[in-house]
Amino acid sequence: MNKELSIFVFNKELYEHDSVAQNQNGFQEAQREVAQEMDHVYIDYNETEFFMERGWLVDVVHYNQEALNDIGKKLAHLYISIEK
Repeated sequence: MNKELSIFVFNKELYEHDSVAQNQNGFQEAQREVAQEMDHVYIDYNETEFFMERGWLVDVVHYNQEALNDIGKKLAHLYISIEK
């Protein structure tokens, strides 16, 4: 069985008041670079930066059900399109 392995990277947003947020830009940029340079590596979801304005946060770490539904729907479409 020689099926190639795909790697999916979830691009999580860290918010201003999160103590780790200062490292966010470098981390997310590194994720994008790896996905651009390597075959079968994808950024699978990158809309978390909009969750605060959409009102989709329970707190600085947890997403509400509407956010989880959006993530699930979009990831399912992505995975299906890649597997075709």
